[in-house]
Amino acid sequence: MGRNPNFLSYSYFINQPDDLIGKKVMTIAQQLGVTKFPFVIRDENGNNIYWENSDGCWYKKEYDEREKLIYWETNLGVVSDKRPKAVPEYTMEELVDKMGHNFKIKK
Repeated sequence: MGRNPNFLSYSYFINQPDDLIGKKVMTIAQQLGVTKFPFVIRDENGNNIYWENSDGCWYKKEYDEREKLIYWETNLGVVSDKRPKAVPEYTMEELVDKMGHNFKIKK
């Protein structure tokens, strides 16, 4: 099956920085010169973390330590991110700075 350059150009540039618009972005398989598809990369637990077909469509995934899917992204710019976010820590001075005024913390 041949490639549809119009589809690939459109799909690559969704959610891309302005400086990449109009530039050819190569997939991992294209960069590596892969010719046998589907191209799959697995983690040490056997989970597919990258998959690509001959048309340049791809997805990448990330799993937590319990092998629960926490992140995935496609070549169309679709992203699901359930990775844990760090809880910020502040000193009292930093909080006052951020709030713009003094305050008291209730117990």
